[in-house]
Amino acid sequence: MMQRVYLALFSFVFTVLVWNGALAQVHSKPQKLSGETKAHVVTIPGVAPNKLVPHEDLLYVHVADALHANDIPKLKMLLVNASPNLQGLDGTSILMLAAATADPIPVQLILDKGGDVNLAAADGDTALLEAAHKGAVPVMRLLVNKGESVNAADSAGVTPLIEAAHSRDPDALQYLLKHGADVNSADKSGQSALMVAAFSADPASLLKLLDKGVNVNAQDLKGHSALMEAAYAGRADNVELLLNHGANFADADKQGFTALMVASGVGDQDCITALLAKGSDVNGQTSSGFTPLMQAAATGHTEAMRTLVDHGANIEAHTRENSTAIVIAAYGGHQGAVQLLLNLGASVNSVDQAGHTPLYGAALAKNVDLVKLLIAEGAAVNAVTDQGFTPLMQAAFTSAPAIVEALIDSGADVNAKTKEGYTPLMQATQDGNVECIGLLLKHGANVLAADSKGRTALTWATLKKRDAAAA
Repeated sequence: MMQRVYLALFSFVFTVLVWNGALAQVHSKPQKLSGETKAHVVTIPGVAPNKLVPHEDLLYVHVADALHANDIPKLKMLLVNASPNLQGLDGTSILMLAAATADPIPVQLILDKGGDVNLAAADGDTALLEAAHKGAVPVMRLLVNKGESVNAADSAGVTPLIEAAHSRDPDALQYLLKHGADVNSADKSGQSALMVAAFSADPASLLKLLDKGVNVNAQDLKGHSALMEAAYAGRADNVELLLNHGANFADADKQGFTALMVASGVGDQDCITALLAKGSDVNGQTSSGFTPLMQAAATGHTEAMRTLVDHGANIEAHTRENSTAIVIAAYGGHQGAVQLLLNLGASVNSVDQAGHTPLYGAALAKNVDLVKLLIAEGAAVNAVTDQGFTPLMQAAFTSAPAIVEALIDSGADVNAKTKEGYTPLMQATQDGNVECIGLLLKHGANVLAADSKGRTALTWATLKKRDAAAA
């Protein structure tokens, strides 16, 4: 089956949502000839040795090896006795293997022997899909001339046109379109050739599709459009081309992400500028309340942030959980982004719905320089979350002694307690970091303090089997 490679962009602990592009679902066909085919039989674990796994026909193996080695004389010799319609266990025919080489010579040899262009593998793969994936127009021509349909899809709904878009070859697209390929065909996820080309190909490929009247604003099942794909890939040339052909910059996916939000998360200045020039909403929000500025802050793209602010981005906008850009940037450990927001007037003690501050986020990110910056800017070192956790507790829990020391030196309470009675010392014993424990004890941490269930730091060290901490 046509495999998809999911390219996750970014994710953070916290509630930051960064668009996971559908391409993100790049069509990436497995190589039919990735290496020499082995002609051995494997035993099934746990089954008697005489019970053997079914294996490829030996003649099929030899033909596959000849194709892999581009050994045309050997292929000719094998085809004297071999059926031109030999198939492997998964239904892959030798014609498909030949098409995957992108070389018309072995394809022609097999066709001359009576190779059936309409044979399909178990997953619906065909010789034309293999050739289109490689952008091999001479091979495609041979197959189409023999009657293979230009619109035959595999079991995932992938058509030759979609595969040709992945090949990044405009001539392959043009050939298929000329021979009747459906310009708006989409696979079962809703991905179209235009979406694939917008992500991976040059404007020349997009133009072949646009000139045939492709729906420029089609969206897949997740709501992703070709414009979003181009923005996700940082293809400003494709973004501008799509916008000039009527792409709607205001379209949003199922989570409310627009192309501008996607471009901001990627940090591509040219894409951002092109979208803003067309009127994209700089303060638009997703269903969770995230803005383009938050997207850029989440990924630490300070230049993108400057551009957005210059175009009116609100630095104090907040999500449904009341997170602002500075809290989001701090949770990512992005010092440059935090500094920029502070310079622009963002509150150093901005707090979200759960009571998280930038300082708490910086402690979680284990960025000591960012912690020191926030303290110097007036961050409240003893600010508590709705559960009573402090930045010092977070630093102690994540074994960050340099941050523990910086917070203590700035007045952090070493004996603060959460609603459950946990102290920084108890937090430090969770991971057994002796250096953090030593710093807390040196500055007066109460060893006998107990939580709501009567457990002390020593109890926690014993429960977690932290022998060094208990000692």
